[in-house]
Amino acid sequence: MLFPSSADSRAHRVEIRVRVNKKVDENTLEDLNSDMRQYKKEYPKVQFAALDVAHPEYRTHAKLFLFPGDFYDYVAYLNPGPNSWFTLSVSMTKEKVPATQDELAAYANVLKSLYVPAGKSSQTH
Repeated sequence: MLFPSSADSRAHRVEIRVRVNKKVDENTLEDLNSDMRQYKKEYPKVQFAALDVAHPEYRTHAKLFLFPGDFYDYVAYLNPGPNSWFTLSVSMTKEKVPATQDELAAYANVLKSLYVPAGKSSQTH
């Protein structure tokens, strides 16, 4: 987990998280859609918005999950490719107000910085 240094970002509890997820198939978009459906069941008032972030090499699917005035969760799923046994997710949560341009830039930089070395991402099951 990464935490911001600015007082304003700390006041709104901004966190950036990177997670490694075991891959089931290559359809990362369906993984995100499934999570959105599940979230909507649990939190019917949740809204979703487009999120324009992408990794320079890995297929990326992103959305903003939001409850205006309560929290904003920026979520991106990355697929390093068919030779990888995992996917990556990068999320940033902020309370009360949308992310600032600096916070969004930090989020995008973390997302773009992820790298899976060739030959290191496969696993025998």
